Amino acid sequence: MIKSNVSHYVEFKAVTNILTFVEEQLVPVPCCRAHLFRNKTVTMVEKRIMMKFLEYCLNYDEEHDVEGKSFQEILKEHKVTGLLQDFVTNSIAMVSRVALATEGVLSTRRFLQSVGRFGNYPFLWPLYGTGEIPQGFARLCAVFGGVYCLRNGARGLLASGGRCVGMVTEDSHRVSANNVVLAQNYAAASPTEVYESRCIAITDTPMCRTHPDSVSLLCTPDCARVIELSPSSNSCPPGYYVVHLTKLSEESSDPETELASLVGHLFRTDRDPSDTRPRLLWSLYFTRIVPTQFDPSVFPDNVHVCPGPDVSIDYDGAVRVAESIFRKLCPEEEFLPTPPLQEDIVIEPAVPSNGNGKYNDENGVGEGRTGGEPHSEPTGDPLDEPTGEPHNEPTGEPH
Repeated sequence: MIKSNVSHYVEFKAVTNILTFVEEQLVPVPCCRAHLFRNKTVTMVEKRIMMKFLEYCLNYDEEHDVEGKSFQEILKEHKVTGLLQDFVTNSIAMVSRVALATEGVLSTRRFLQSVGRFGNYPFLWPLYGTGEIPQGFARLCAVFGGVYCLRNGARGLLASGGRCVGMVTEDSHRVSANNVVLAQNYAAASPTEVYESRCIAITDTPMCRTHPDSVSLLCTPDCARVIELSPSSNSCPPGYYVVHLTKLSEESSDPETELASLVGHLFRTDRDPSDTRPRLLWSLYFTRIVPTQFDPSVFPDNVHVCPGPDVSIDYDGAVRVAESIFRKLCPEEEFLPTPPLQEDIVIEPAVPSNGNGKYNDENGVGEGRTGGEPHSEPTGDPLDEPTGEPHNEPTGEPH
């Protein structure tokens, strides 16, 4: 995002609370040396043990012999047990209890390498929500003459000679194309689907009263994830909080039942003043199907299926797939290069083929074309340089 200047279109807020359960109470997770030695839930001996393990992960290389071992075995070898094991597994590595050693150690190292870049925690949240990220790339595309046709999906593909030659939209327009990139929901159903039980809740107070104006992240031992957004994230009005709860399962189940235990731990539904938990004002439950594989043989070679974001907490998987597709389409071009200055970009205007306002269809765009002039000015202020201290609008590369 920094190299392509897409970060100029998006503002971020640091995630300043990473929480976990200790004896059914929410406590902050120590993520660095300063946090660890200020923490009162672990002893001095445990602090030294954890620091040695974090240094091991930070200096890890492929020469370390961890092949065939589980992450839990590595933790035990370094005497990381009990509460420390929960801290590392659930909230730092953010892996399951059955994760392999390499996955857990590399995840821990990546977490530690990200701490301090834009605050004391490694995560950023886009103001107004994650929908701002694709909008940022859409604006960059529009600057270079890209056209978006909104609220109009694909009805089917057109094939000739074993290749895809175009598509038919839902409003029955035909669009010619040399290559087609499809979202994975257009592909055939995957036999290894993962089900994501979701809940979106609105509450009246934050989970952590000591940080009422922050974005908080909670990861539980059963692989559930909670993200709480305060009014400063521009996701809700003052006096309210938006909470996203997510839990994965291999079988489809009722999301309200799947998340009932976690919701009961976090929120109250009555007006009992002695209960300090946030009061649940409104909630919505649903299930999202996350396909993990698809059969590429069902499509011609010039149809590329992009799965989009996966179930992980970041977008690394989506970026890798997008870059892989880009390499196939444009093997000689740089992926997301730094664009020229706005004033140096010149876009030739589209010229109608006749006086009735219909455009030439040479590039696969017919009379159903929508759009207008490309946006030549960013809508947000350019991001400032990071200072390494937590602040409300950190800047730079998201993690």
